[in-house]
Amino acid sequence: MVLLGTTGQLFAIEPAPPWKGDAELGIVSTSGNTKNTSIKARANVVHEQDQWRHTAKFDALNTSNATTTTSERYALSGKSDYKFDERSFLFGLVGYENDRFAGFNSRINEVLGYGYRAINQDNLILDIEVGPGARQTQLRNITSKKEFMGYLGGKLLWKFSPSASL
Repeated sequence: MVLLGTTGQLFAIEPAPPWKGDAELGIVSTSGNTKNTSIKARANVVHEQDQWRHTAKFDALNTSNATTTTSERYALSGKSDYKFDERSFLFGLVGYENDRFAGFNSRINEVLGYGYRAINQDNLILDIEVGPGARQTQLRNITSKKEFMGYLGGKLLWKFSPSASL
């Protein structure tokens, strides 16, 4: 986008990129009297354009010792927001979780709800979300369980310096 200044100068303003993302991978391996290995992976991607914001997340954790796996968890989720204005939005959220040590084989969650940006400052943003949902759980004993649920969520972003945020 190009703007014309009051003195006739042209200014170029670059729009924010529609795609943002981050990823991390961590591996810890110890040896000695015992041998332990832990692997953690995570990735997030956000696509934002006009009134829509789409988010996808992946999370994995695997921990083992010399003879056995002691934790194994995988989670994948997708969320779409439709923004009415700079503060209010509707959202849909779908999540899948597989946790070998949680007492179930897999779990799927779906939520439809309303979100509101309660704080919208340059250095501080707080989104609050609420809505009804459903959950389907595949239990270890081959039975499944279907439940209705309520969802209450929040997201806080605090930019406490030009290069650091929480």
